[in-house]
Amino acid sequence: MGILYDATPEEKLIAQDLLNLGMPRVGRVVGEVIRELRERFYRDAGLFITDRGTIRELYLKSTRPTSMPYSPPADDHGRLIWFDDVPIVYLSQPYNVSDTDIKRIIAFGTKWNLEVNINPSQAMWYPGRTCAISYSVPGATYDTPWEDILI
Repeated sequence: MGILYDATPEEKLIAQDLLNLGMPRVGRVVGEVIRELRERFYRDAGLFITDRGTIRELYLKSTRPTSMPYSPPADDHGRLIWFDDVPIVYLSQPYNVSDTDIKRIIAFGTKWNLEVNINPSQAMWYPGRTCAISYSVPGATYDTPWEDILI
């Protein structure tokens, strides 16, 4: 077979099955495994991830700018991450983020006083094909830095 010389027989069978699926399918399988591991990590850290939500929810209704849009530029696969019933991070995971998109994303964060973290290697949605862009309110009271949450 020529792959995984020190692998167990079971690992070699799994590797051969993945090779038989073809590269596009392997990427999906690996992406799903990574997503499940990250979601388990979030749950173990006491975090809750929604499949929906808007970036406006990062602010309490009493302090939310009324003209703030419901989503940031280049938004795709957006979700809120909650801790103790408080939304702490809005995570967007768009495909094909351009230099123009990055400029618009940074300008959006500046305009609405949000910390922005752009990290292509940390997306849960099709890792390697999407980019993780997190938005949070400066001075949020969650103890773990966002970079430690994105494993």
